[in-house]
Amino acid sequence: MRTPRLISGFKNSQRIRVIVDGVGFYTTVNETQNICTTHHRMAVQLALMNLSHNIDMAQRQRRPLRPIGFGFDYIDTDKGRTVPVQVDLV
Repeated sequence: MRTPRLISGFKNSQRIRVIVDGVGFYTTVNETQNICTTHHRMAVQLALMNLSHNIDMAQRQRRPLRPIGFGFDYIDTDKGRTVPVQVDLV
């Protein structure tokens, strides 16, 4: 059985580099579900959603070696925390 796409515009197997709160790691779009803290997981997935809306497949195919990423400060309104996050396609 196929699993639905977590983020529209990306395959679940798409490799990404994530830097969240100063810690960087490589993962896949699907594995972002396993980030243990809610505010970090939400920050990464929101950055992926924004990234998918900012780029299109034609742009990725024209320049495949150009790094494409998105970074911003996620503000968790419930806790009052700011989480800096950056997501890049690998």
